[in-house]
Amino acid sequence: MEVVITGRQMRIIPALKRYIEERAQRMERCADPSSHIVWTLKAEKHRQIAEANLHSNGFIFQAQEETDEMYASVDGVMKKIERQLKKYKEKHSDHRVRPVAGVVDPGAKKAGAVISEPLRKAQKRKASSSQLNSQMSLAPNIDRETILLTVLTVEEALSQMKSEKKDILAFRNRANKQCSLLYKKSAERIGLMELSDA
Repeated sequence: MEVVITGRQMRIIPALKRYIEERAQRMERCADPSSHIVWTLKAEKHRQIAEANLHSNGFIFQAQEETDEMYASVDGVMKKIERQLKKYKEKHSDHRVRPVAGVVDPGAKKAGAVISEPLRKAQKRKASSSQLNSQMSLAPNIDRETILLTVLTVEEALSQMKSEKKDILAFRNRANKQCSLLYKKSAERIGLMELSDA
């Protein structure tokens, strides 16, 4: 993450600069690695004002804090930006469970219970898993691995792949809801494979 620090009516001492850079690097796990943050520090009599603009994933996160000590102002700004980043991540990753109309649990027809989409998918996975296990007994040299797909855009998947230093990443594309696979073709090239039923 690129960090730019400017001071207005004050000189930035190396210890303060180092402190801000270390705090910004800790925030890199929440933000996109290619993001950058611009700090503006001001000193006005007894007021120490810290202001930051974080540019990440095409969004700008802004915060300002005013205290009587610059380090406390910097900490306040970092907390505010981290809160904004968490809120952004929560908003852009859907965790809600929605019931699907018309899908009724056969064992609970009398009660009129509805199976939620995740439960229906889990039942489908369990059935396909037992089918796969019976096929696996025919091919004992296959190592089986289960991957939970997260819903991401291609850009988010690419940044996650780079931050986790993986050569391959499976995800569900937010744009078209298809299972997709990002893989490293060479040092400079990345491939995108979209999986669909025949």
